Amino acid sequence: MDFDLHRLGKALSLTDKEESGAVIPLGLWQNDDEQKGFFMVGRILSQKGFHPNALCTTLQAAFNPVKGMVFKTLPQQRFLLKFFHQIDFQRVVEGCPWAFDKNLLVLKAISAEENPMNVNLDWCDFFVHAHDLPIGKMTKPIAQFIGNQIGIFKDVDMDDTGGSWGATLRIRVSLDVTKPLLRVLKIRTPFGNEQLITFTLERLPNFCYLCGCLGHLSKFFPRRFDDDFVDPGEDTPYGAWLCATNHIARSQTSADSSYGPRRAPARPHFCSPSASGNRQGAAIFDGIPGHYPPPLNLNLPLHSPSHSINSTPLSHIQPIQPQAATTPRLLTEHSPPTSEVSSPVLPPSDARPLPTPLTHISETPLIFSSSRVSTTPLHSQKT
Repeated sequence: MDFDLHRLGKALSLTDKEESGAVIPLGLWQNDDEQKGFFMVGRILSQKGFHPNALCTTLQAAFNPVKGMVFKTLPQQRFLLKFFHQIDFQRVVEGCPWAFDKNLLVLKAISAEENPMNVNLDWCDFFVHAHDLPIGKMTKPIAQFIGNQIGIFKDVDMDDTGGSWGATLRIRVSLDVTKPLLRVLKIRTPFGNEQLITFTLERLPNFCYLCGCLGHLSKFFPRRFDDDFVDPGEDTPYGAWLCATNHIARSQTSADSSYGPRRAPARPHFCSPSASGNRQGAAIFDGIPGHYPPPLNLNLPLHSPSHSINSTPLSHIQPIQPQAATTPRLLTEHSPPTSEVSSPVLPPSDARPLPTPLTHISETPLIFSSSRVSTTPLHSQKT
């Protein structure tokens, strides 16, 4: 409805009163301190809607803003984010692409002078891996040329020497999310040679294996519902092989970065709504303080240990020598000397070890206290 009104307003024939412009004073047009901040507008690239409260909670968990965040819903399935510190804002910008329930979040940084409803949300930044390039051609000019062929070149991941010595060339590219993903690119050298370059993308969200478009899965492919559609089965033109292994750039882990050391997010980018809990710096959802789900403890063992674990280093462990087991007996004053005892008898393999006789235990008992352990005997006279 809002989109129809906007289009209708441009098509109307204005009257003299409507045509005359009203000049706003400069003092009213300038932004006050309450409107200062760092803004982003976004939408979810999906055929289904989203729950605003669940999205706000999930973004708070994924972005982890130290100084807080404001979330507001907009028409046309859009939302507005406001950050109060540049570090929190820049972390979200550099972390693109983000996803909600494995659906792409198209985010765009805007200024306070822009209308969030007029911002184009058809482009999103990805890290694209270019394969099968000669080792001597993994340079920034080549990366810029390839990036502009498949989208809009943003940056390239290089080492300190200005080159890329890995198996792929990692390029930051802004891609049109309304078009199919580009799988390969055939380039021709000035000498007439042809080179086929294959691409993979990091943190690739849901996409269709039949048409290569983002925003829907293969089971929701529009042509699937046509009468003449033939299901190709597993022989699809696109597949999971387009997903590249996530890579941590050198500039994102350097301690002397312009925005400080990069911190790991509290949740993975492909996170889903979870139970809420209190946390400092929680997001504000349409003016209402939100909640932040507590972090997961990933250091707990899968199963509780059935016995204590010996922490002795392997180098200090001595091999156990087999010893003959002696039959325990109670010592009395009429017991024969040790030399007169018959040779030890090995117990059967399925027999359980006999308990230690009480006479083998020290006569000095321990007294346990809440603060310390005392070794004072219970009695001072011998019995």
